[in-house]
Amino acid sequence: MKRVLYLVSLLVAIFFSACSSDEPNNDSGKLVVELTVTEDDQIVDLPTDFSDYTIVIVPQSGWIYSADVKDIVWPVDISVGSYTVAAVSPTLEENDNTTTCYYGEVNNVRILKDETTSIVINMSRREFPKSDLE
Repeated sequence: MKRVLYLVSLLVAIFFSACSSDEPNNDSGKLVVELTVTEDDQIVDLPTDFSDYTIVIVPQSGWIYSADVKDIVWPVDISVGSYTVAAVSPTLEENDNTTTCYYGEVNNVRILKDETTSIVINMSRREFPKSDLE
């Protein structure tokens, strides 16, 4: 599972190029994430327990944050800026060549000062080549 999270972090990180700033930004807002799962283009009720799923928050610059849903208290305080927010499930299936998980992401999530931003991440089954996870 750690390899999947590593791959997810890398996949999300490639969407951003590093930006630099001369002044630190101490302004913050709040973020709320809701998860849904789609199979065959239809939202499914199962799994209803997302506690073992992982949320990954990737800023345009700085540290990548990740935590299991069960360890997050919503809304979370987050610095003003743009982010990609991704979610990944525990491994669903595994064979010699691939690992399958539910995965989804939302790009260009804008966090504004003193405002709460709510997003929905719609996840679907996704295969990750094991060679990318090693």
